Amino acid sequence: GRRRRATRSSRGPRSGRDPGRRRQRAGRGQERADRLAGLVVALRQGAGRWRGLEAVCLTDSPLIVVGSPDTARRLYGRDVSALVDEPLLGDAPLWQRWFALAGVRARVNPVASFNDAGLMLQAAEQNIGLALAREILVADALRDGRLQRLSSVSMQEEESYSYWLAFPPSVQDWPPLRALQRWLFDELALSQRELQGATETKPADRS
Repeated sequence: GRRRRATRSSRGPRSGRDPGRRRQRAGRGQERADRLAGLVVALRQGAGRWRGLEAVCLTDSPLIVVGSPDTARRLYGRDVSALVDEPLLGDAPLWQRWFALAGVRARVNPVASFNDAGLMLQAAEQNIGLALAREILVADALRDGRLQRLSSVSMQEEESYSYWLAFPPSVQDWPPLRALQRWLFDELALSQRELQGATETKPADRS
């Protein structure tokens, strides 16, 4: 996987809103908490840049739209624009970009936001709304039929939403850490293979 060493940068934020700024502030607090707890390795979501840490990218799989089986049956065969009228879960800017990619002009207002992807997917399973989530993270739910994919449109989001394994440089050759990395990549590869065989139920994807 990709490895990144944290460095200080003089570059300012990119044009427009900086989606990682609030995550970076939260990340600094998490770094302090990690040190106090004596943690050696952490699984983090972000841009892969944390002061004093090495970071190995675990997955940057695309974002897809999923919903409960009941929702999938109700929406089957309908235009992708029908998703605009459904209760949406998660981040409004992400949804806005996804609809633009799907060729749908829409203003979105999610009914709930989450700082835990697992909780968001549980809400989608309970028919509370639609989720826009990493494909690899929903592999088990798709395989088990707890969630179904609602559109063939997938969005490759910027790396600020990737998942990383972060650790101090001093332990990068530590055998338990190497074993953990191998296990994580093996599990992700297994999920990806299962994902390829998952049944897809989606609207007609006509804009």
